[in-house]
Amino acid sequence: MGRPRLNRNLVHVYDVAGRYAISLSAIGSNRARTKTIEQYLNAALVTLPATATHPVPPIG
Repeated sequence: MGRPRLNRNLVHVYDVAGRYAISLSAIGSNRARTKTIEQYLNAALVTLPATATHPVPPIG
């Protein structure tokens, strides 16, 4: 499950392959809106060679 971030060019590593929803929230001076699209992202399982380092540091 993702967590809110205030950064650009986010990277998220999923533990399980599958289809995931994405959400984008925008906050303005007098309102906030969120758009969610179900099953938008298809995360695939990638196996790295034993000598490879983790491509992205874990979040959390």
